[in-house]
Amino acid sequence: MANASLTIRRDWARVDLAGIPALMQASSSQLSDVTAGAATLDLALRRMAGPERMAGLALPIMTTVDDNLAPYAALSVIKPGDLVIVTCTGDGKCALLGDHIIGLYKNAGASGVLVNGFVRDLDGLRKLNLPVFALGTSARAPSKHGPGTVGVSVTLSTTTIQAGDFIVVDEDGVATIPSTDIHNLAPKLEALFTQDRLIQDRVASGATEPPNFENLLSQAGVHWIA
Repeated sequence: MANASLTIRRDWARVDLAGIPALMQASSSQLSDVTAGAATLDLALRRMAGPERMAGLALPIMTTVDDNLAPYAALSVIKPGDLVIVTCTGDGKCALLGDHIIGLYKNAGASGVLVNGFVRDLDGLRKLNLPVFALGTSARAPSKHGPGTVGVSVTLSTTTIQAGDFIVVDEDGVATIPSTDIHNLAPKLEALFTQDRLIQDRVASGATEPPNFENLLSQAGVHWIA
């Protein structure tokens, strides 16, 4: 359609995450560790409502500053397990989402909502018990004029996120894994889980130094002062 305000991708491949339990258990820090930091996004998000962790397949939305027509239009394509990601073309003053639209996302089966911008209606959001992370809050309502995109790739920080990529957001940060790499991470995560359990057990047992502590210091070189 000529002069359309919105561009909406109808559907895309979604990996069955039920068959990859290691991925569903991983924190953003663990995903960062197994990808040497490549998975990490530099976003200063705050948890606004719901549980402290969310994970799912990206449903990316780009909207215009202070407008949320595209986020509403996403209700036409959202599927259970999708993690809604809303970003905009610049810095705005209005909330992009509130408890009404996020409540609709929850009813549609969203696993959580990431807003690279502001939200509002915190009291209502908390009653939904759906994880919501955002940059902050604003009482100002947005317009609904567009333009915007749904299901089309967006860039957060310096990372391009495609529809169907795996996203984890928790209070440590945000990590994203391209859909093409999802199945390759399970063995690395299982090995990391084992390593982390050994470290936790060591601390719980009363240890006051990490393994090979003396070697660590000697390799670095230390000038001891009496």
